[in-house]
Amino acid sequence: MKKLLISLFSLFLFGQLFAQNYKPFPTSNAVWNEVHYDTHNGVCQHSSTYIKTDTIINGKTYHKFETTKYISLLNNNNCGIGYNYYVVNNGYFRNDSINQKIWYINPSLNVFSDTLLFDFNLQVGDTLPELFFTFDYYNYYIDSIDYINYGGVLRKRLFIKDFFQQGSLPQTFLIEGVGSNRGLFQNLGLSLCCYSDLNCFSENSQTVFPDSTSACQIATSINKRHNLVDAEIIVFPNPVKNKLSIQGLASEQ
Repeated sequence: MKKLLISLFSLFLFGQLFAQNYKPFPTSNAVWNEVHYDTHNGVCQHSSTYIKTDTIINGKTYHKFETTKYISLLNNNNCGIGYNYYVVNNGYFRNDSINQKIWYINPSLNVFSDTLLFDFNLQVGDTLPELFFTFDYYNYYIDSIDYINYGGVLRKRLFIKDFFQQGSLPQTFLIEGVGSNRGLFQNLGLSLCCYSDLNCFSENSQTVFPDSTSACQIATSINKRHNLVDAEIIVFPNPVKNKLSIQGLASEQ
């Protein structure tokens, strides 16, 4: 009995240790690189999001997201040569470390008050709450929770599953202090046309996700963009009636 009580107490202390070591979002020197695959339109959208400045909104300190983006053609599940590079203001976030939540505001999208971006305080069996970029949140729940070492820090990882088991939901999880393995601003649910991946996340110039050996830098230019001009492009049929085909845009090797 004494051994059982000691074991239970140790487990309690172990759980308390994790609970007290919550890892919030970084507020500077961080980069999220992700790719959004749109099979319906046949394109990939690449983005690098980083923290630009601090600002005061409604008396609270927020941190500005800025994102560089570019597009490439999707061919046989491979993203080709990039084009259409641009930079956008992607809203503002603040840490709520007491409640283990990330709040988001984006006036350019008519979001003028705190909207939940991520909730890392969920428990096994909880339905996913309404998150800013997850539209069918009520279809998903927290299936399991573990802790994993990313970037030398034990981080809480919350695995998400579909209530109705419709289709095959790729392994999706929230990562404390990072966001989601699907990306920072991507739908966590299943979509018929689209899919996204967080390629990497870095903090203080050190790659945290997926591992410390991966490079993770802000996309500031597009390599081989000139190949689009050099390539021979054939558009057919001409004139177009119902379907347009483009030949000559090879995938990047």
